[in-house]
Amino acid sequence: MSDTDTATRTRAHPVTRLRDRLRAHPATSLGYRIVVATVATVIIVAGVAMLVLPGPGIATILLGLAVLGAEFPWARRLLVRILDVLRKGKDRVVAWWRGRRGVSRGPSAR
Repeated sequence: MSDTDTATRTRAHPVTRLRDRLRAHPATSLGYRIVVATVATVIIVAGVAMLVLPGPGIATILLGLAVLGAEFPWARRLLVRILDVLRKGKDRVVAWWRGRRGVSRGPSAR
């Protein structure tokens, strides 16, 4: 390990250092992944329940995916795809709204 790696590790966020230590050993790595998956699943299930109950269901589901994405690459890719679709949808709605109102660019175009 070089000096820069050591310096970077000591300045890393405490959670990052803890995660690195847990991943260093096979037994704790598996346990950590199980805990992360369980917590994220509970958050996602709560988000699904909030789709019919009062609460921020979609935001909670995205939060659960973000927690899963911290440990699992497939969840990170899924979250990025979902966020891209949401951004494109937002852009389409904004373009539709501006076209409906006859505004070509922001409020300063009036």
